[in-house]
Amino acid sequence: MNNPTISAQDLAGISLVIPAFEPSSGLVDIVKHLSQYPFHLIVVIDDGSGSAFQTIFAKVKVMPAVTLLSHDVNCGKGAALKNAFRYIAEHDAEQTRCIITLDSDGQHGEKDILAIARRAKSDGDKVIMGVRAFANDVPLRSRFGNLLTRRVMRLVSQVDLTDTQTGLRCLPLEFAKATLAIEANRYEFELECILLAKSKKVPILQHPIQTIYIDDNASSHFRPIIDSLRIYFVFIRYMMVSISSFLLDISLFTLLYYLSGQIIASTYAARLVSGSFNFYFNKNAVFRSHDRSSYLRESLGYIALAILIATLSGTAVNWLTMATGWYAPFVKVLVDAQLFILSFFVQRFLIFNPKSAR
Repeated sequence: MNNPTISAQDLAGISLVIPAFEPSSGLVDIVKHLSQYPFHLIVVIDDGSGSAFQTIFAKVKVMPAVTLLSHDVNCGKGAALKNAFRYIAEHDAEQTRCIITLDSDGQHGEKDILAIARRAKSDGDKVIMGVRAFANDVPLRSRFGNLLTRRVMRLVSQVDLTDTQTGLRCLPLEFAKATLAIEANRYEFELECILLAKSKKVPILQHPIQTIYIDDNASSHFRPIIDSLRIYFVFIRYMMVSISSFLLDISLFTLLYYLSGQIIASTYAARLVSGSFNFYFNKNAVFRSHDRSSYLRESLGYIALAILIATLSGTAVNWLTMATGWYAPFVKVLVDAQLFILSFFVQRFLIFNPKSAR
């Protein structure tokens, strides 16, 4: 039913994207209702649902303003979203200024979708996230998954959002195009979008929406532990490489300090070896920056960071050793533990982030 408070001007330049994998027949009703509004374009993606679901997609395809994209096999929600973003960028960039994404399982109410669209009229240059209230009546796996990813996002990126997993989002077209560079293809893609928004300094607005779960959210394909843990992987890989580098660094420092008695010289010499090891594995295994054209920029950035960290470490260890009389290698462990997080954020968002070169 049309909402008289929504005009064509309110929805001008706004397109909808709905990724769907093995959807219920409710998808037909969702698209039917939304197609009655003057959205510029509605892109539905069949993410490899199979022949059993083609009747549903056939009904959706013939609705007004709907474009249906199909994957032969299930590629993941992130891949589906990127496919839709790419289609809009290539075929409709002059008409679309914002893209609203929503899930296909009926979790997003019509009023909330329209409210996000209305807000985009004045805040279309920002990322707008429809955030849910996770009360006690919310299914446990949804509350657990959201809590888990909230904590990780806060730890890794210093972004504190009420709802990190919401599929109801409004993205400026230029930002949506930038997300095509994200390698993730499944649920972690949406989390990487948050990190990308932070790194590109695109403001993130939170808009309260109704919390809707149908049949205890049984139709959701989200796996709370496995899919939430995907966002951990970058940080876990970084920690493993950092621990290996640290053990190499502290071993060389202890040996050189034992032979020379010089804290500063031993710090720089040990860091030269461990830093080379750390750079290689962080670039190729942790942040997976495979762009050879960025090698010089990344190398110079890493060298500058290594010199800064080594200088801070050496100066602090030297001063604290003299002030406390503690054994220098023990002091170095305490100091370098504090510099660990600083180094992670600089590498994650500045050195091995391809967007920082733009």
